[in-house]
Amino acid sequence: MRPTKVFTIKPHKVQSIGVDDAAQMWAQLRASLEKIYEEQHSQLSYEENYRLAYNLTLHKHGDFLYESVSTVVRYWLVDELKRVRASDTGALLGRVRELYDKHKVKMGLIRDIMLYHVRWGPAPRGGRVATAK
Repeated sequence: MRPTKVFTIKPHKVQSIGVDDAAQMWAQLRASLEKIYEEQHSQLSYEENYRLAYNLTLHKHGDFLYESVSTVVRYWLVDELKRVRASDTGALLGRVRELYDKHKVKMGLIRDIMLYHVRWGPAPRGGRVATAK
């Protein structure tokens, strides 16, 4: 009788992505966020963008993703503030309401892309931000 071989199942090794790959993925995601801001989001593949955000979060680049998205949104808000300040004071409330409604739509689209990160990513400094469902 022959001796039996012992088979061992080794765990799957997940290769982590490096900083360069993360920066490249962020560049693709940022281009998509710019299209959302410019209201050209009908041309986007949400599956692809979700996958980019998912992979960044999964491979321990969640803080980088969070800070980068926060910076881009902050920049947009400052840009919108400049437009509001330059508008006619008579139509100020209407302009603010219009910009706010557009902002809600844009942030909803970004939230959909960032869904995995919001749920499982690292908490930002100061704790998790409450999200409306």
